[in-house]
Formats: sequence, C-alpha cells, structure tokens
Amino acid sequence: MPWIDEHRPGWPCWVELATPDLEVSHRFYRELFGWDFYTLVVPHRSDLEILTLGQGGPEVAGLQPLADSAQPASWTCYFRTDDMARTVEAVRQAGGQELIEPVDLATWAARRCSPTPRAPTSP
Repeated sequence: MPWIDEHRPGWPCWVELATPDLEVSHRFYRELFGWDFYTLVVPHRSDLEILTLGQGGPEVAGLQPLADSAQPASWTCYFRTDDMARTVEAVRQAGGQELIEPVDLATWAARRCSPTPRAPTSP
C-alpha cells in the first residue's frame, strides 16, 4: 500500500469505528488484517484507540466506544477541507444537514501525524 502523507481538499483523510466492544473489535481487526493498536490520550476529548498496520506500522483508523449503546457499530469517514465554514455551507446548499457541530481537528491531527509511524509521547 502506498504511503500517503498529503490529503487534498475533498479527499477522505481518516476513518473511525464506533463500536459497542473495543476488545472484540481489536481482536477482529487483528485477526482479519493483522492490525495492532495503541491508545492516544487527547486532552479535553475522549481517548482514541489508533489502529495500525502491524505493530508500529502506519496508522489506518481510529476506534472508539459508541456514544449511545442503542446505536449499531458504524464507521465514520472524515474529509479534508481548507475552509470548514465554506464546506458546511456547501453541504447545506446541496441539501445536506449537520448531524453534529463541525469540529476542527487540524491542530489535533497535526500533533499526532508524522511521516514516520510512532506511538505519541505527548499530546
């Protein structure tokens, strides 16, 4: 799989799985794809499990517990944008709606992403 270190606006740039059972999901993706994981501590937000291609490999996805136990497990895809307000307005103009408030994760993502895969040493 090629290494991607840049995501253009409009490109998917991250995925996360919300799951009712973190341990079952860890085991499933480890057995299916050989993925490993580590826990990323994010100040003022919930911790996030980061799935990697093997031990210490590139980061491929996030994993977190369901916010509401009545919901089924689901994947969320994040898209890169240079202008959050303009993108949200374009979604509205196209007939879409916000299900949750937009969140700017650029600072958070910039702190955790690096060209060399590694477990973070500090937030």
